[in-house]
Amino acid sequence: MTASADSRPRVAILLSTFDGVPFLQEQLDSLVDQSLRDWTLYWRDDGSTDGTVAVMQAFMAGAGAGRCVAVAGVPGRVGPSASFMSLLRAAAADDPDVAAFADQDDVWLPEKLARGAAALPQDGRAALYCTRQVLVDQDLRRIGESA
Repeated sequence: MTASADSRPRVAILLSTFDGVPFLQEQLDSLVDQSLRDWTLYWRDDGSTDGTVAVMQAFMAGAGAGRCVAVAGVPGRVGPSASFMSLLRAAAADDPDVAAFADQDDVWLPEKLARGAAALPQDGRAALYCTRQVLVDQDLRRIGESA
């Protein structure tokens, strides 16, 4: 599907989690703060043994209410590739305009989705958008950029 000229694209954010409690809430908060508001979070836990699933369930009931899809499938640990493929298949069934891959230990700047979506063609052609990362320490202080 292609977004019309007068509408913003619908974005599927794909998040595979695994023992992400130390990082996950900051990533979820940064998703809520995105300037592009038309997104749905598709998530799948890859066999966490910490409180990751509880964090995700709380997000689904709170700030993420109505915009999260817990993706069922093969239970347990399948690894990142298979986990993200499950997420991609689930999102594709809902026909979003854009898919954005998210790592649980990221924190996104507020314009990340808007900039990425604006850089992609709006004519239905397949495209990939990549950026450099801002590297930070454990206190989110900037220490550099990716190469």
